[in-house]
Amino acid sequence: MLFLILFAPKEELYYKLEHELNSNGITISDELFESNLFGISIRDAKIYYKDLYVAKVKSLDLSILYLYDILEIKSVEFAEDISQLD
Repeated sequence: MLFLILFAPKEELYYKLEHELNSNGITISDELFESNLFGISIRDAKIYYKDLYVAKVKSLDLSILYLYDILEIKSVEFAEDISQLD
């Protein structure tokens, strides 16, 4: 099991998630992606909903462990005009 966690195609899983979000009108762009031993880190991602800028995520770390997963999101800056979303 440890072998699967260490050598899982984390980058491909991320791009699959990005594709699924895109089909719902959510786009992630300008992100810096880094795969590490137990997960992934994403920095400086800009989030758009139906081509409207929504937020910038400074840091997102996902750790994939055997019994549980940890998702840590730091510093989300929402756009000032986010109240225009329907």
